[in-house]
Amino acid sequence: MIFPVSIAVVSSTFTGARQARAIGIVLGFAAIGTALGPFVGGTFSEYFSWRGVFFINVPFCLAAIFLMLRYVQESRDEAADRHIDFAGMLTVTGALVAISLTFDRGEAWGWTSFATIGMFAAGLGLLVAFAMIELRVRSPLIDLALFRNRPFDAVVLAGSLSNVVFCLVAVFSALYLQQARGLSPFQSGIVFLALSAGAGSASYYAGRLAETFPADRLMAMGMLISAAGIVGLTSVDSLWIYTPLFLVTGIGLGLGWALANVATQAVVPPQYIGAASGITLTCLVMLGAVGVAVAAAMVELLSGSVEGAASDARAINVVLRVGAVLAFLGAVGLIAAGRPRAELVEVAA
Repeated sequence: MIFPVSIAVVSSTFTGARQARAIGIVLGFAAIGTALGPFVGGTFSEYFSWRGVFFINVPFCLAAIFLMLRYVQESRDEAADRHIDFAGMLTVTGALVAISLTFDRGEAWGWTSFATIGMFAAGLGLLVAFAMIELRVRSPLIDLALFRNRPFDAVVLAGSLSNVVFCLVAVFSALYLQQARGLSPFQSGIVFLALSAGAGSASYYAGRLAETFPADRLMAMGMLISAAGIVGLTSVDSLWIYTPLFLVTGIGLGLGWALANVATQAVVPPQYIGAASGITLTCLVMLGAVGVAVAAAMVELLSGSVEGAASDARAINVVLRVGAVLAFLGAVGLIAAGRPRAELVEVAA
């Protein structure tokens, strides 16, 4: 709930070039937080207690509450319908839970068992029901009409792929470093600072770069960089080489992640910016979670056992290389679907 709304608030507070910079800064801090997680979590786990991780958000939330009440002005669309699409919320949430459970529990239940097939069918059925509801409800959770805009579709799809790859790298690199390479949580966290530095700095400056270069082209470049970085990560053993490659991968992932929302602003009419931001971030976050569940099932299948999957470097590297392929395909698709900026503005109008 917080993430899409935060972008909508920033989009309504800033206009023009400052809007792209502001969104880039917000997403930059989000990327830094995501990539710092293994370092902070590893430090607490090794030197204090893993339970302490769950208290970290408390002071941040208290500070955020104060700052928002003090500095953020209330904004709303007075002409908007106040109806809440509860049916859409329930069906799309149920669909994602069912699909995630299918891949998370498929190995334990058996991939051809009634439970696995039934759960997957239920997820697909709920997705179909969600689409039908959104076409008929008065105030849909997701305005499907936005998906008639081809450049918007390309940006959302590429951004979702980029975030799936980001999640795969963050989760499975942590497993690789600790379980396969034998690093302590703290040592693994130190290596992860390279990913944090790359993703955070790239996300922070993404908005400024988008003032000079087309956001969709920058996004495609970032995805190509991340694909090349992942291929390098899965091909080396020395941590002295692995760490700078981690930095390069973070730069590519940060550009792809941050520019997804910036590029969205360029291809939709102004009145749809808030809705487009919400849809983009919702797709990014939801598909990232589903992608990790699917990838975990792949690692277990490749490893041959659930118990040995986390320490199987070969299986983890295969999944990461699949992520590199996804990043490459997303970049190619974005370039193929992209058009000159003047034409994008005409399409939006």
